[in-house]
Amino acid sequence: MSSSRRILATAATVGLAAVLAPVGAASAAPGDVFGSGMTQTVHCMSDGVNVKGDRNTLSIVAHCDLLMVTGNDNVITVTSPLKTLVVTGRDNVVKCEWTTGTTVSDRGFGNTVKC
Repeated sequence: MSSSRRILATAATVGLAAVLAPVGAASAAPGDVFGSGMTQTVHCMSDGVNVKGDRNTLSIVAHCDLLMVTGNDNVITVTSPLKTLVVTGRDNVVKCEWTTGTTVSDRGFGNTVKC
């Protein structure tokens, strides 16, 4: 195979790999939690935090305008002021250490929310 054909073949392979690569991990915003079974501290970003993962133990720190919980079986402690909490997932436990002025919407199933 000639040099120019090898270059074209390599470019085609790289281009195809880029098109077929999974998008989820690469497109996750800094405040998103996708993983499962993790224990971690999450710093709230300006856009808030979206917990999409399952079976995590999380501590949310820094003032947060929005915490969305769409995952399942998470245990979440919020240690700083939280403006809005929206829970649509299932069997989550969310505890706020700072409860003044938090708007809570729990549209999920089997959640325990103390905010």
